[in-house]
Amino acid sequence: MLTEGQTDVLRRLSVGDPVIVQRLFGARDDDPGMLGQRWASLVRLGGIVLLGPSQPAFEREVRGALDAGASVDDVLAVLFTMAPIAGGALLTSAAPKIAMALGYDVAAALEQLDDRAG
Repeated sequence: MLTEGQTDVLRRLSVGDPVIVQRLFGARDDDPGMLGQRWASLVRLGGIVLLGPSQPAFEREVRGALDAGASVDDVLAVLFTMAPIAGGALLTSAAPKIAMALGYDVAAALEQLDDRAG
């Protein structure tokens, strides 16, 4: 069952109440009721997998998650968890960006494989 506070938040968000919207946009990961830096970065990473933004967004969230104690396996688990929602094309697009944020250049690795095969 939802609490009165929870229903208030959902109702106010549903009508675009500017006070609560501003409060949420200004919230920090360590504010009460928030997930904390590690989980917040991992959740945002899942969101940006769906949106497909530029490399800096991936780097910010991956770095934030790692700095807050997430492991590389946690970051990869986000990709696996998003697979049924995102589909192959978005995962294929996100994977090299996440790899780059983790310090692994997939394109360079593939070129090295091509050089060895040729």
